[in-house]
Amino acid sequence: MFITAIIPNYNHAPYLQERLESVLQQDRQPDEVIILDDCSTDNSVAIIEAFIAAHPTVQFVRNTVNSGSTFAQWQKGIAIAKGDYIWMAESDDVAAPGLLAALADRIITQPTAVLAYCQSERMNSLGVITGSWLDYTASLPDSSVFNTSFLMDGTRYLQQFLIHRNTIPNASAVLFSKKAFEQVGGVPKGFTTNGDWLLWIRFALVGAIAYVNTPYNKFRYHDSSVIAKAHAATSNAYKERYDYTMRMQLVPFLQGQALAPIKKINNYYIGLDMGQKGLHCLQLRQWLKGWYWVIKGSVYGGFKTGFIKKAIGII
Repeated sequence: MFITAIIPNYNHAPYLQERLESVLQQDRQPDEVIILDDCSTDNSVAIIEAFIAAHPTVQFVRNTVNSGSTFAQWQKGIAIAKGDYIWMAESDDVAAPGLLAALADRIITQPTAVLAYCQSERMNSLGVITGSWLDYTASLPDSSVFNTSFLMDGTRYLQQFLIHRNTIPNASAVLFSKKAFEQVGGVPKGFTTNGDWLLWIRFALVGAIAYVNTPYNKFRYHDSSVIAKAHAATSNAYKERYDYTMRMQLVPFLQGQALAPIKKINNYYIGLDMGQKGLHCLQLRQWLKGWYWVIKGSVYGGFKTGFIKKAIGII
């Protein structure tokens, strides 16, 4: 089993040394380590160069022009990787020494598994643990399943959990099959966020999902994270409540009778977001646009009268 650890970095100098050390201090060492830098403007490159001077087997690929997308970096790193399995170790996160061994054991002993992931702890910019992701899944039906490790058929996992929200919220907690990655078409294009969610959904459509309940991964939240920057960039725009863009791209993948229940759920969420967008436009007195989305949302994925009633209340 050959594992490639890919560390994509952009301006994460304050966290980079800890991340790099946590990758090489794994109980089960990755067979290949590739560091990518997306034209950082801080002192990331100096940190990386000092690190590879001490660890000459580590590869360093540096962009001369910023790609503008963390998912473009994922695709680049995976194209270079020799591994049968990929660990996308984001540069601002940290791994406990047992992470890779636990995930490798789960995925190699389960022939149907295409992806294994572990529970994550939340960590702030100062490295203080502020909680875990169990509270994120607590509102889902049958959420108690996340208290123990499991192997679940991908379609079942998708219908029960992943279609409702991204229950695999951090790539640093994931080990996945490169063969399956290529089978599902690689990283979705045109996303700043939610591209990982769509990728995990595609994985679930072709194989089983393995989960380890131990929080080996520490997922850092801070002002320069990918999610934080995406939210800041859209602070004055309508925010898609149900991730409309991702769900619309998912529609072509949910064809066939076996996936009809999942498609129905996905369409329901699409309709909700259309209606919410329409109400938002009406509040801005964008009458034609607002009513267009209210009506479309009211009929998409099953008829809903609530949006029409709320729209009448607004006018």
